[in-house]
Amino acid sequence: DYLHSVDLKELVFERIVPFVELSRVPCELDLVLAPHTSPVYARYTDVGRALVNLVSNSLDAIEEAGRPGVIRISLAEREERVVLTVEDNGTGMEPERLERGPDGLPAFVGRSTKAHRVGEGQGTRQVFATFGAENIEVRSETGRFTRWTISLPRRSSQEESLLRPLEQRYRALKELAVFP
Repeated sequence: DYLHSVDLKELVFERIVPFVELSRVPCELDLVLAPHTSPVYARYTDVGRALVNLVSNSLDAIEEAGRPGVIRISLAEREERVVLTVEDNGTGMEPERLERGPDGLPAFVGRSTKAHRVGEGQGTRQVFATFGAENIEVRSETGRFTRWTISLPRRSSQEESLLRPLEQRYRALKELAVFP
């Protein structure tokens, strides 16, 4: 489980589009994806799981709101960063739940945001652990929307060429460490 190039656009098409299409919650998925976005340096599995957690929470909030749902996912590059935004028109959250505590995390992290459904808030904890609190901004308005903006450093082709041999060596050493 190592860091490598992750194409966020590819992840959206592979993990999120099918997830929303198979959901029991009627929802429109609005994708606004820049034509050329650089990969980011991350753990593919963790990022995929974090995106599914975000969209799952969006679907729950839309279902609870009881109106036709819309999830908008946008992906763009701004300066040296790749910016991913996930927004829904669900129930939203109260302003006090968005306030960051001494740990740098909003008050809702690790706590359920679902009024009538069971939830432990572990999905949001995983999202913050994957992307880092310093890279996440959450905005929400009760009864209207929640918007997650995740800004990650883009991976340059120079980093790619420098790190590829190290990643290959790491995988080879990891295989040697496995005993029958």
